Amino acid sequence: PSAGRQLMAGVECIPAGRAAATPIRVGMTSSSVAIASAGWCLAAALLRPQRVHFKGRHGRRGRTQASRSVAPPWHLPSEPTHQPRKVFASRTVDLGEIKVIGYDLDYTLVHYNVETWEGAVYESSKLLLSQKGFDVEGLKFDPELVCRGLIIDTHLGNAVKVDRYGYISMAMHGTTMLSHERVSEIYGRPRRFVDLRDERWVFLNTLFSVASGGLFLQLVERMKEPESGTYAQLSQSVESAVSQTHIEGKLKGQIIKDPSEYVVLDAEAPLAVLDQRLAGKKIVLITNNDWEYVKCIMAYAYDRYLPQGMTWRSLFDIIIVNARKPNFWKGTDSDCWRVIDEAQGLNASTPVTRIEEGSVYCGGNARFVEECFGYERDEIMYIGDHIYSDASYLKRLLQWRTCLVLRELEEEVKGLALSQRKRDTLGRLLQVRDSLHQQRSELMARATRWRLGFRKWASDGPSSELWDAALAGCEGEDARVWQDVAAMEARLAAMDDEVMNLVHDVGSIEGLNPRWGFLTRVGYHDKSHLMRQVEKYADLYTSRISNFLACTPHGCLRTHLQTDRNLLGLGDVESLATKIDHLTFSTSSPPMEEREWEDDAADIWLAAQSPADSNAMAS
Repeated sequence: PSAGRQLMAGVECIPAGRAAATPIRVGMTSSSVAIASAGWCLAAALLRPQRVHFKGRHGRRGRTQASRSVAPPWHLPSEPTHQPRKVFASRTVDLGEIKVIGYDLDYTLVHYNVETWEGAVYESSKLLLSQKGFDVEGLKFDPELVCRGLIIDTHLGNAVKVDRYGYISMAMHGTTMLSHERVSEIYGRPRRFVDLRDERWVFLNTLFSVASGGLFLQLVERMKEPESGTYAQLSQSVESAVSQTHIEGKLKGQIIKDPSEYVVLDAEAPLAVLDQRLAGKKIVLITNNDWEYVKCIMAYAYDRYLPQGMTWRSLFDIIIVNARKPNFWKGTDSDCWRVIDEAQGLNASTPVTRIEEGSVYCGGNARFVEECFGYERDEIMYIGDHIYSDASYLKRLLQWRTCLVLRELEEEVKGLALSQRKRDTLGRLLQVRDSLHQQRSELMARATRWRLGFRKWASDGPSSELWDAALAGCEGEDARVWQDVAAMEARLAAMDDEVMNLVHDVGSIEGLNPRWGFLTRVGYHDKSHLMRQVEKYADLYTSRISNFLACTPHGCLRTHLQTDRNLLGLGDVESLATKIDHLTFSTSSPPMEEREWEDDAADIWLAAQSPADSNAMAS
């Protein structure tokens, strides 16, 4: 609202809830008036349940009319206490210091129905493979066969899930999940380290990989004892078919013809971009798509939710299409064309050596954007969905701020909250197991020391008293000790089975992938390789761009509180927590009441503060 009042200086009257058709302005451009009018529409949504009317060129307050109470579209219910629509921070980011915000299009500004989109890619690719002689008869698209974050082993025909250190945790050959023992047989003990620089491994780091990954595994399932190199050749054939499907443009033609079948509408996304625009941010669209596709999809997804008389085009200072990311970030390609007539697109364009606000461009590089606005490094933030094309190169080469959009985070956070009790049970079971394992270790050590005669060997040394204490009570206990050890090993084996069953139950929460479980986690509490990549290259990560509405364009997003459980024992942390009378959290976190540590809601909230680290606890 404050930004709206500044922009509206000189406007005589703007009816509440809609833009004026012919506003009277003083010292303002027509585009400024359009944005200012939109500002009042957004402010009206923010100020509900009251509508405020303003009269006069200086925004003098007029009468106030009560209206029906309507919660803001980004309002989150108080129950349950987890926040699936939060913006998470890997590094502290003050949005007030961000001057330029860039956006990708696919799965960022616009979200697609994955099953419909990837299903269409799957069918088209399957047809191309059939023409090359592959046996694809009867294959059907399974959107849950693979998920973002998996890695394809093109040598063995497997899909593997990897922990943050790069070691294989789970695997599937073709469409058959492999047992824990079988994975160890294939990849050894300790498990094989996955190096993504090796061409053997293909990282599925975007939702656009669902069709290719699933089709590859289904074809692997049909192959019988393939010869050496066959899986790698199959992977190349599948990737080629999928790439050809995208390049031909037939699918995009279908989407332009009927966007409703493919595009998932989000009424809050246009408001989020508009909110940033009103706050004085420069907004840039940088996409690899062509202009005709961008124009059609953005009009369909955004125009209906913007104030009357305003289109999606008014949200962006600069639009860059055919950007050829990730090469766009390298700055090596300086070929750039300005679209003179947006109705004709690239048919009416001219080459340029620099870009200016208010136009559509084709090609160019990131340096053009920095030179146009006069900002660089952490004054610019880019928001996209692809770890490498939208974050990795950008962070390493330009040091821009980055934000990744992963729609799966919403179900991920809900799953962490719903599985909290099971994970608590699993944690207690593991504590008992570790205690039992420690007792077994101590018994084995005592028996071994006595059997090897360490008392006599150490009797003349300076540490004889220590050995006497260590061997106290061991005389004549050798046989009984080893019997106790054998009994403990049997109990440990039974507990291992129980632990594995609980781990499976935790990953089988509704909403998660039924085969692979959590996207951000591996096992009980370790991070997945995907989550490690996200935290390494993305300053922020969230499920959709409309989540920025809640934190405003001026908010400060801080990284989640780190846990002390790795240094202190679990009991130590909990005993400290129970002594705390009041807890104070940052503005990006919900407030907590006194003594809420013992409340189930607090446990759920703590588990949901970061999908990557459910153990993150204030200390």
